[in-house]
Amino acid sequence: ALEALPETRGLQVLEQERGRLLAQQADLKAAVRNEQEKVERWAKEYIAVDALMQRIIGLKGDLKATREELGKLPALPEGWKDVTAYLNRLDEAENTQTGRRDLLQEAREAQARLEGGTPERTAEELQAELEVNERAFARAVERGQALLRIRDRLQHLVAERGDGDPLAGLAEGIATHLGVLTGRRYTAVELDGTAPASVGGERALPADRLSRGTLGSLALATRLALAELYLKDDDGFLLLDDPFTDMDPARRTAAAGALAAFAQERQVLLLTCHPGHARELVEAGGVALAEGWPPGRFWTRGSGLSGCEHAQLHAGPARTYEQLVEHFLAPLQVGG
Repeated sequence: ALEALPETRGLQVLEQERGRLLAQQADLKAAVRNEQEKVERWAKEYIAVDALMQRIIGLKGDLKATREELGKLPALPEGWKDVTAYLNRLDEAENTQTGRRDLLQEAREAQARLEGGTPERTAEELQAELEVNERAFARAVERGQALLRIRDRLQHLVAERGDGDPLAGLAEGIATHLGVLTGRRYTAVELDGTAPASVGGERALPADRLSRGTLGSLALATRLALAELYLKDDDGFLLLDDPFTDMDPARRTAAAGALAAFAQERQVLLLTCHPGHARELVEAGGVALAEGWPPGRFWTRGSGLSGCEHAQLHAGPARTYEQLVEHFLAPLQVGG
């Protein structure tokens, strides 16, 4: 009798079937909810069937109008059959045009900047300025060539004196003159090349820490020591341009005495635009205001000021301007 009963499914199979049916039931419930939400949304949007019909009629009208506008549009240009390809090419052309507009704007801005920087002067004014600058350049070239000839002459003189150091004893010479000029306050000098780097005596100081007056004394001491080394037994003169400018009265008195002593062996020409300095030199003795010296002949462009004096210190040889040019400057082709 048991064999006649139908075969039943196992518990595991039944559980699988139950799971499948439950999943199917969940899907159906979700679909029902979705449809219900649509109905609710449509009910809110269209309210009633009449409203829905009106909306459909309106959309059909819009569709008709759109088709009419499309019909009025021109056909694709000749050579174009594909709308998409034509629109892509049109986009590329528009991008190119935008880029060129940006470049054009940059060029216009650059033009505006250049026009704004254009000098408000005429061509004649610019030509006149050019001529002035060319003359100044020619003078600078002439001066440079003269300095080169002077350098060559000095090198020749140094070579004639042998292989020894032509500046041997420079530091000692500067220190000797500096001691006289500073009342023995500074009596030692250390050099950096030919330039004083520091001084010693009552106290040691780097040159850049000295007062302007003491620097003026140090500069004069350096010039006197260099002149002694360069000239030695040769004939020559020392030319100074306002060496007392930064000195107080006590320093100027000491400097005037040092120059008077130096002038016992060499002619000294001192140019100054300070009448008081010229009087102090005269009072120091051994000094005479030069006569027959054309103002400004040793000055660069812009000098030769009215009221300037040419003081001539001499106890030995004293030459006029013309004699100095003929004897010293003409061989070097240095103009007055």
